[in-house]
Amino acid sequence: MPLLLTVTGVLSVTNDARLAYTNSTVVSACALLGESPVDRVIAHYLLRAKSDSVPARFFTSEAEARDWLREHHRGS
Repeated sequence: MPLLLTVTGVLSVTNDARLAYTNSTVVSACALLGESPVDRVIAHYLLRAKSDSVPARFFTSEAEARDWLREHHRGS
């Protein structure tokens, strides 16, 4: 399944949360959505941890994130 993860307002990410994100076996693609420079830093922290086999990208537009997820959904 494609995953849209909103990071706006997130101030930190626990190790358990990062492990859950990186070890997911049901995510076909992950779009991280944020607004601020802090959101971008949090998103890139998560992006560095993600497997290269799962497409993942940061967006500031929800519409663009959803379009990208549709393009990367397995089986579509």
